[in-house]
Amino acid sequence: MKNELPKSGIVRRKINEHYLIYDGDNHEAVQAFVKPFDSHVTKKKNKMQIVTSRGATAVEPGEVIIKGFENRIEIFSQSEFEETYQLTD
Repeated sequence: MKNELPKSGIVRRKINEHYLIYDGDNHEAVQAFVKPFDSHVTKKKNKMQIVTSRGATAVEPGEVIIKGFENRIEIFSQSEFEETYQLTD
């Protein structure tokens, strides 16, 4: 029998995750980075929409895209990113 997890607590991820900063012009880099998910420039031309299996999300210039476990996509402001992540070598 597996140990049962407590209902709440503090956790830390065990994996390294990749990131890319969307600068407003690197559309092709974002599209390649978020594969296998679809992405496109929005009508406002300064945002990109990323369509994942968990729904659609938008990224604005200066925001950081994280590609994590099982290609999970998360979007952070640069300050949120710096508070949450530490760069590895």
